[in-house]
Amino acid sequence: MKKLGKTIGAALVICVFVILLKNEYGGMLLTSANYGMPALIRESRQKTEGEGAVDLFVGSSMFGRGLDINELYGCLGGNEYLLTYDGNQPFLEYYEVAYLIDAGVDIGHVYIDMYAFSAARRPWLSDERLLLQTDLQFKKNIWNEMYQSSKAGAKDFWEMFVTSNNEAVFTWPVYQAMVNPSMFRGGNLRKIKGITAEKMRKMDMPDPTKGAMFSEQKEYLVKLIELCRSKEIPITFVETPKYTELLIGRDDYLSIMAEYIELLTEYRVPFYLSEATSRELEGTEKNGLDYDPQFIIPFDSTDAGMFSDYIHLSASEKKNYTKKLVEALKENR
Repeated sequence: MKKLGKTIGAALVICVFVILLKNEYGGMLLTSANYGMPALIRESRQKTEGEGAVDLFVGSSMFGRGLDINELYGCLGGNEYLLTYDGNQPFLEYYEVAYLIDAGVDIGHVYIDMYAFSAARRPWLSDERLLLQTDLQFKKNIWNEMYQSSKAGAKDFWEMFVTSNNEAVFTWPVYQAMVNPSMFRGGNLRKIKGITAEKMRKMDMPDPTKGAMFSEQKEYLVKLIELCRSKEIPITFVETPKYTELLIGRDDYLSIMAEYIELLTEYRVPFYLSEATSRELEGTEKNGLDYDPQFIIPFDSTDAGMFSDYIHLSASEKKNYTKKLVEALKENR
C-alpha cells in the first residue's frame, strides 16, 4: 500500500512539473516557427546592426484574414509582422505588446485591430494558442483579469493552465509540419474564397452586444496607447471592412465604432476606417459624433463575393484591401 502511495505521489509530482514546464517554457517550441511571439523575439535578438525595427500588426482574425502579409512585408519599414489570435481583445493586445517590449523586441510602429465587437465583450481568452507562446507570468496576468472582470472559475483555470495546447505539444512534429508551411511572418497564407449574398444570409452574424465598449477593454486601450507613447512607439488603429448588411442591420456595431472613434480622437491617435463604416457613421450622425474622416480606405462592402462571412474578407480581397491600406499608410505616415 505504501509503495502504491509513493507511486501515485511521484506521478503527481511529475505531472505538476510537466505542467509548469509547459506553461513557462512551451514557447521554445515556436522559436523557429513562421509565426507567433517566440519567433519574433528570437528574430529580434539575432538582428544585426542596421536592420530596421519591426512594424507590428496586432489583432484578431480581422487582421489574420483581412491583411495579406505578402502585400505588407517590405512595403512600410521593411520588417512587417502579423500577430493575430482568434477573438483577440484589447486587454490581451495590451499584454501582448507589453510582453514583446519586455522581451527586448525593437518595435518601430504598432498597428492595432479596431474591431468593435472585441472591445464590447467581457475580458476573455478565445484562442489558447496564445498560451503556448507566453510564459507563466503572462498567463497569470490574463487569468487575474478574467477572474476579476468575467468571474472565471475552477473549470476555466483547469483549461487554461492544465489542458490547453496539450494535443499540439504531444503531437508537435506533426502539428508544426501541418501549420508552419501555411504561415509567413505571422500571416496566414491559406486561400479562403468569397461567397454569395444568398449564402451570407444563411450565416449567423456575431452575437449581439449592448452597443458600447466594455469598461475594462476601454481602460486597456488607454493603457496600450500610453505604453506605446512612453516607449516612443507610434500607434495606429485600423478597421478592416465588414459586409454592409452587418453595418445597416446591426445598430450596435456603429454605436461601438462611434465610441471607439471618440476615444482615439480624444487621445489624438490616428485611425483608418473602411469606406462603408465611415459613410454609415456620417449618414446617421451616431451619438452626435464629430470627427475628421481623413483616413478612409475605399472598399465596396456591398459585394458578398469579397467576403468569406460577415466580418472576414476573402483571400483575393484581402490582397486588394491590403494594397490600398499600404498606399494610405505610406502617404500619410
